[in-house]
Amino acid sequence: MNTLIFWLLILVIIGLAWRYASKRSAASVVTQKPKRLQAFTKAQSPEAIIEAIRQKVAASNYTLESIAEENPRLILSTPPTAMTWGFFYPIYLTPQVDGSTLVEVGIESKLMQMGPVVKQQHEACVVFVKAALFG
Repeated sequence: MNTLIFWLLILVIIGLAWRYASKRSAASVVTQKPKRLQAFTKAQSPEAIIEAIRQKVAASNYTLESIAEENPRLILSTPPTAMTWGFFYPIYLTPQVDGSTLVEVGIESKLMQMGPVVKQQHEACVVFVKAALFG
């Protein structure tokens, strides 16, 4: 009987954590640039980059959480899955003097996540962003 109670308690805790991660907003997590960033440049304006990513998000597993055009930044997200609590992917766009834009893609977990899954999810998002921009 004690084993059954133990496993029920574990399931309740996991369920509550899942619900919390599902309801978490990007503004509550992404308050500054994350430690994990990958950067590249693109010879387009920040506005054109925002539009290119916006068009590709609809046909992907990412959700567009927010866009800040005055301080060019987008935040994409993925929902919790069996392996993750879900992630936010802030994308910072910095205009350069030569007319190109520095694109920095970060990652923040919706709850707490460590290990190779974070790296894999981050790499997948960077590949998605590059595909949206470079075709």
